[in-house]
Amino acid sequence: MMKRILKNKFGLLLTIALMFSLCCMGVSAFAQGPSMSDGKASSGGTMPAMGASSGGSMPSSGGAPGGAVPAVGSAPGGAMPNQGGQTTATDVKFKVMTVDGIETPIAAGTYTGKVVIEELDGSETAYYEGVKNVYRSALFIENNAVVPKKSATTALKGGKYDAKSLSGVSITAKSPYFNGITLIDQDYSISNLTADFTGDGGNDMAGVGSVISIFKGSNVTISDSRITTHGTARAGVFGGSDDINDPFHVTIKNTTIIANGHNTVEPTSVWMLGLFGDVRAVQYVGYFDNLYDNVTIKSAGWAIVSVDDIDPPTKDAVQKAGVVSAYDQTKGYGTRTPDDMLKLYFWSGRHTIKNSNLSILSIADGGWGDGYGAYSIGANLNIFDNTKMSNVTYGGIIANEYASVSYVNGAVVNSNRFGVYSHSNKGGVINVDNSTMNTSEAIFLIKGANGGFGPNASLIDVNNSRLNNTGNGVVLLFMDNDDPGRGSPVYDKDGKTQVDQKIDIVDNVAVKDDKHDLTREYDYQTSQFMGADASYMFNTNVVATFTDCKDATAIKGDFYNARTSGQNLVLHFNNSKVDGIISSGTTAHNVNIILKSMKITDKDYEKDGVRYGNRNNLGDVTTSPSKTVNNGVIVYLEKGSVWKVKDTSYISRLVVAKDSKVEGKITADSKKKSADGAVTYIGVVAGKAK
Repeated sequence: MMKRILKNKFGLLLTIALMFSLCCMGVSAFAQGPSMSDGKASSGGTMPAMGASSGGSMPSSGGAPGGAVPAVGSAPGGAMPNQGGQTTATDVKFKVMTVDGIETPIAAGTYTGKVVIEELDGSETAYYEGVKNVYRSALFIENNAVVPKKSATTALKGGKYDAKSLSGVSITAKSPYFNGITLIDQDYSISNLTADFTGDGGNDMAGVGSVISIFKGSNVTISDSRITTHGTARAGVFGGSDDINDPFHVTIKNTTIIANGHNTVEPTSVWMLGLFGDVRAVQYVGYFDNLYDNVTIKSAGWAIVSVDDIDPPTKDAVQKAGVVSAYDQTKGYGTRTPDDMLKLYFWSGRHTIKNSNLSILSIADGGWGDGYGAYSIGANLNIFDNTKMSNVTYGGIIANEYASVSYVNGAVVNSNRFGVYSHSNKGGVINVDNSTMNTSEAIFLIKGANGGFGPNASLIDVNNSRLNNTGNGVVLLFMDNDDPGRGSPVYDKDGKTQVDQKIDIVDNVAVKDDKHDLTREYDYQTSQFMGADASYMFNTNVVATFTDCKDATAIKGDFYNARTSGQNLVLHFNNSKVDGIISSGTTAHNVNIILKSMKITDKDYEKDGVRYGNRNNLGDVTTSPSKTVNNGVIVYLEKGSVWKVKDTSYISRLVVAKDSKVEGKITADSKKKSADGAVTYIGVVAGKAK
């Protein structure tokens, strides 16, 4: 590492002029960021900017949760915008300047105080899935040692640090893509860190520009710290490991992470999710097992806790976990409950978040007011234990394979729209135990699809929990996927300028499938993990169980299966009371259009002066009871359960135990009483009691 300190005798004013020699390639020195001059101040009083982008072109940021990553600068996934003081492809070096210990972009200007310019190793290295990146770090630790040639240590103010721990240090960075602490396969403790980073992050799927980036089998504790970022795709903490036998572990305690986002760009709608934003406060990929305790995390919009690119389990891992051996060809997984499945599944990645507060920043607080609490994808489980989640669009999302989410021990979700959203899921679990869901739209939103991503089917398990929908009153909605897809860009007459697209959202019409059994509770299929030889069986019907939901936690709201293709909704009520409609149904979008651009001038798509577009039209439906076509509804009332029928309901199969009852009028195609006193009705039309 080459370090140069430039300071006048009195320490009052420094005027810098750095001239750069031309590289042997014969191109502009300013474009290549070549070697430093002797560092003496010149009379010119200015510093020319160095404009080469970091490491040349940026790798693609990969698939975001649900789709496209908001654009950063002018070329997401391609060449990054030019920034001063970055590495070049020719000299594999980059320069970092600090002014009084604050990392500062190298640009023409006059600076006061102590100025240090460090020249560091800018060679690209792959730490996750072979993707090479440059990590311009204040502190870089690998092989149990601080790596001087990769550490701009003058950006570390106060406190102390070594190869094992850091304490009482502050890091302030004003350049994009600058990393604070990068750890490669290390056991490390970070305490009392104060970090404030301004400028866009780079690739948040690879930890470029994150305050703390953790790779491979690191075991890291972060405590009593405060981390703040201002910029698109600028995560507070990132972690990634691509080795199933060497996952990383992060423990975060008594710490605040605030990702303010929207530094330079206007965000774009996040595909499929019906929301937008530009920053994921914490982001993890690969294999991991993390714990948070007494943590506050705030995001401007898009994501609070994000998980993406979860690597699949191996066939051996799934077999050892018992997922395969527990399956029986005649009984499926037999009597195993959703809680059993949470313990049975092999988890590539797991978060346990305890005693914490998570929120999306409102427009009044400088955020976008739109985003999810946590995303689960693949073999991933997120657990929220006595944790409060506020101002979210979704409390949680589960997608792909058996991704799952659990809210326990007094967890509270305060959502502006939905509770938990499931898409492309195959056997994952949504668990709500002694907790509360407050929403204005469906508490459980399940979207099914055909083709490569379908069918979507999740297990829902609710125990003694408050389910409050103060808007449309829907507790569970199983509907067709209404995402119109990313589509192809539409250009103006010049063939270059992309223009807005208004794409119709089509409400599907069911066509009767005579082969579909409307009374079948279990219909198992094989699910293959993407990019892996591991597979398992899952029930293609959505199954939801509600236990001990009575008195203060009695359920008031509606349950619909509005799928147009052949999938059933199975509901078990045990020692519970429900007041509402339980029925097959039909959905109709309240607005049948979605915009594919944020460059909107129509005032109808503005809110509080912010150009939102109408991405909220996804999932914004009115659902009405309708006769069953391919969307069977199977209901069990057991262990003293009571259903008070609110309005006309269509049910393909209804089983009422001897100790349970329906408060309403029932007509049915057939009725049969079993030896234990339970009555089974087929082809039910239930109505409100007179």
